[in-house]
Amino acid sequence: MLFAAFISFLGTIMIFAVVAAGMLRMTRTRNVPLPEKDLTPSVSVIIPACNEEESISSALESVLGLEYSGLEVIVVNDRSTDRTGKVLEEIRHRYPGLQVYTITDLPPGWLGKSHALQYGADRSHGEYLLFTDADIIMEKSTLARAVHWMLENRLDHLCMFFDSTVRGGLLNALLMEIGGGLLLFFRPWKARDPESRHFMGVGAFNLIKAETYRSIGGHRPIAMHPIDDVMLGRAVKEKGYAQDCLLGDGFIRVNWYSTVGELIRGLMKNVFAAYDFRVSRVLVSI
Repeated sequence: MLFAAFISFLGTIMIFAVVAAGMLRMTRTRNVPLPEKDLTPSVSVIIPACNEEESISSALESVLGLEYSGLEVIVVNDRSTDRTGKVLEEIRHRYPGLQVYTITDLPPGWLGKSHALQYGADRSHGEYLLFTDADIIMEKSTLARAVHWMLENRLDHLCMFFDSTVRGGLLNALLMEIGGGLLLFFRPWKARDPESRHFMGVGAFNLIKAETYRSIGGHRPIAMHPIDDVMLGRAVKEKGYAQDCLLGDGFIRVNWYSTVGELIRGLMKNVFAAYDFRVSRVLVSI
């Protein structure tokens, strides 16, 4: 038992070292300068919302408060059974430019979130599309810095990691352990390398050129995949488009999971998909 514990400890140290070295190679959003003048590309922000009555108001306030001209905000109310629809109507009275669409039925061959994202994208007009979630809080300069980084580096897709504001020592410890494993698996610091097979996508912030999105088929090829955000990043990379991933600490935050139970249910839904449904990869990870 002692030997097994020692081997496990060494493995943890090695994982930490690899991940830490990789993260140091990534750019922090705070180090991306603000553009000297207004950026011209129009951006459509697309937010799917399913039973988000508790978080949608503050999330939308932050998106609508982004310092970016030429902004289009689209919310897709995806079959919510709580007060999400009423909350959206209240917000739309204060922000007449906000576009709200309501879905009542899910067509065959689709998972709900992917369908809602595609539905919003089909009704957008921006040169760039930002897919985000209904519980994300953004600092007001986040989008301007992101678009500036894309233009400067001629990127087709840019994702951004977020601050997690969970409470509790056990929950934070579990998230750090799981997050470290996922970072080691995906290696997002290599996403920018066109010679690398590694890719990345983040549901909190997936910014993509509209023409790139349409050229890969949008969300249709991944209509039934539970981790649509990561798979969007894979589709971009496999088609040879340029992508990168930023560290968004201080610019994007979300209460990722509220309890250990929520975390477990989230893992049951998503982790096997993250390993591409391959038992061999799961065994190696374990």
